[in-house]
Amino acid sequence: MTQSSAKAEKFATQDNVLPMDETNLLGVFGTDDDLKALIRYPSGEIQRVAQGDMTRLGQVAAIKLGAVYLTNAGRERVLRMPETVHEDDQLLGA
Repeated sequence: MTQSSAKAEKFATQDNVLPMDETNLLGVFGTDDDLKALIRYPSGEIQRVAQGDMTRLGQVAAIKLGAVYLTNAGRERVLRMPETVHEDDQLLGA
């Protein structure tokens, strides 16, 4: 295993990063003009979405790196990527 894949495996297998009883944004991918996202629901279902798609929480208004913006009945909700914990217990990006 290479050093970079070992590091990726460590971050990919952290315990208790996602609250499993909540809806979570798992990731954002694609090109800048065609971003997609993966949303995980408390049931365990994972939905791949693009701008304009309907979800259980409303319509996808926008997708940006690290966030999905949803609208439902005039209200906006933002799903953000969870923060990950570095091996020295410092939050990355903090």
